[in-house]
Amino acid sequence: IGRPLMVTDAERNVIKTLGNRSAFEVLQEIVSELSEEDQRLASTALLTGVVIDEYKTDFDQGDFLIRNLIGGDPERGYLVINDHISLGQTMQFQVRDANTAEEELSILLNHHLARLGIKKPVAAAVFNCNGRGLKLFPERNHDIEMIQTATGGIPSAGFFCAGEIDPVGGQTFIHGFTSSIGLFVPKQDVE
Repeated sequence: IGRPLMVTDAERNVIKTLGNRSAFEVLQEIVSELSEEDQRLASTALLTGVVIDEYKTDFDQGDFLIRNLIGGDPERGYLVINDHISLGQTMQFQVRDANTAEEELSILLNHHLARLGIKKPVAAAVFNCNGRGLKLFPERNHDIEMIQTATGGIPSAGFFCAGEIDPVGGQTFIHGFTSSIGLFVPKQDVE
């Protein structure tokens, strides 16, 4: 939501200013301009996305490392996230919503299955954030059913996590609110 913003003052996990303005006031302004539906999402699932590759100028899905917004101090104008953030980093506020999560999972599954080409996965390991499942989707087994449909019903095992480890942009991070999936292909199919 909103636009990418530069962190202009921060200390550890406290964001003091964004674009040389009070971080709290910037957030209030962004939320006030949202649609009623997005304001509802922001009231229950407001997050921050920290840009992974600071050399990029245009950002899209997958360019942000999602972090929890865990508090704020309206008097000082500060916001607090659950990770260190540095002066000069770029961030953008995010909301968590089931439709976008489903769309992104579908896109990523199809992308990675297409990359395998004729190599068919024979199993999957699935590590889902405990913030997914019924906390995000209205039905049980949402993500695993999507994986089963996309892969033709391969055997899958996994569990819910409170932090998922996965690479993005050549670096490995601990994620939140994600589904990290490992697809296994037979050894003879690996080049």
